[in-house]
Amino acid sequence: MLPVTARALVLLLCLPALFAGCGDAPTSREHAARGSADGQGAEVGALLPPPELIEVVPTPIGTPVPDRLEPVRISAQQVEAARAAGVPPAVRDPHGITLVYIPPGNFLMGTPEDGNEATVHIDRGFYMQVGLYTWDQLDPTWAEQPRYRELAKRYKAWAQRRGTGAAPPVSAEPDEARSIAAQLATGPLTYRLPTEAEWAYACRAGTRTPYWWGTRPLRGDERATYVRNPWGLEEMLTGNSLQICSDWHAALPSWERSDPMGPEKGNAVVLRGGPDATATTRSSAPVEGYAFGHRPQFRLVAPVGYGLGHYGSVQVTFHLVDEDGKDAPNDGYDLRIIAMNDRLAARVTGKDAVWVRVAKPTLPITLSMVPGSYYVYAEGHRDGELVRGLEQKFHAKGDALRQPVPVPPADLSRFGSGVHSEPK
Repeated sequence: MLPVTARALVLLLCLPALFAGCGDAPTSREHAARGSADGQGAEVGALLPPPELIEVVPTPIGTPVPDRLEPVRISAQQVEAARAAGVPPAVRDPHGITLVYIPPGNFLMGTPEDGNEATVHIDRGFYMQVGLYTWDQLDPTWAEQPRYRELAKRYKAWAQRRGTGAAPPVSAEPDEARSIAAQLATGPLTYRLPTEAEWAYACRAGTRTPYWWGTRPLRGDERATYVRNPWGLEEMLTGNSLQICSDWHAALPSWERSDPMGPEKGNAVVLRGGPDATATTRSSAPVEGYAFGHRPQFRLVAPVGYGLGHYGSVQVTFHLVDEDGKDAPNDGYDLRIIAMNDRLAARVTGKDAVWVRVAKPTLPITLSMVPGSYYVYAEGHRDGELVRGLEQKFHAKGDALRQPVPVPPADLSRFGSGVHSEPK
């Protein structure tokens, strides 16, 4: 115990800084970094502590899967959120793509210095690829296309010289990246490119500093300490690659929004990341027209709750029926599925509803679905026209469900032509 005079002296010394929090530790990782940046520390531009990550083994999705699944490192928050949602914290698909669960939440998107910063809500959790999409994950049919053939040869020669090691990321024009994602969507997971909001949210991973690791760029050996961000994602501001988002480039939202997706049309797409980029740096790129060596790269996301993917707990068996309710053969029809919440959100925001496509399935087909309410319909081509059957609303609940799907009727005049535009 200090003498009375000593305690009085300490109190007097602290009085000028009383409202600055004399004796208080920083209240968050953000404040810890900001304190040094404001001159309260010896070094201007401090680093946050390295993320505290734990190892989890990805859940294999589909076949074939490797004999041994390499663990990934993610946060305890992701593990807890995934368990609460009833989905695996990490998954690996037959192509060797590893994805981790990104929980829903809120973050500030934009640049406060420009007065353009708004609260964005990510209402649905999603899976995001840990690293960039690489050449060893590319479907062989893509590697045989003329524009890829020469680069595929270079990759094979590179791999032979190197022997072992990670394959390089695929460089692609935005339309090519979208096509690759769409091609993979016929598998067990529904892949697409991340929206800009999803990319920025996952990059920040709960931080609010200019970089997710602090207030200044990394130097030299510091990069080895900050390979993965707080949600276990790699190449999020730590590499030189520009990464393709699905949004058309436009002004950022200036008001509170949920799951913003950018405008319907545009001439250039949003790119994120790149050399010297911060968590708010954004640029744009034309849809096509790159020199091969200057194309950006990309990572994939798989939405949770769209109805496809073996992470659900309700087994829904779809079968086609005719106008009399009897089983009907599949004459080249696709299934289209959408969660009710996604359809309602599309209406509220004035966006096109995103229907998941199950391409020409062998019916009946059983899908593992997240519990919830959905719509489904069948569509296909008839006499050169795209026709569709009536939508069926159903509730995925319990352990199993058998769901009939009407084929487009012979007489389409009963509810219109049946012709509609291709869902996005």
